[in-house]
Amino acid sequence: MDVEQGFHKEMVRIYEAAKEFDYSAMRFRQMVFADGGVKAAKKLLRGDGISEGLTRLCLEGQLCISMEALVIREPWRTLFTEEEIETAETRLKELGYDFGETG
Repeated sequence: MDVEQGFHKEMVRIYEAAKEFDYSAMRFRQMVFADGGVKAAKKLLRGDGISEGLTRLCLEGQLCISMEALVIREPWRTLFTEEEIETAETRLKELGYDFGETG
């Protein structure tokens, strides 16, 4: 499995993990399956500010399973530009993410 396929699989896992606390991120799921995990993440990173989904994960204490947390981790960060990684890091910092978390 290459890195891009692995990232896609992890994006699907985010959706499945969120269901465990009654959060059904259907728009996220649709985007991931329509565009693929990497393209979906890039689209989400182009959006302004903090998304509803990221806010919900924060309220649930689950930022470690967010797309943003996935983007900044190895080996996935190799799929993204420095600007995209900075966007992910900035959003997480704004929400008080513990960068020591491994997910």
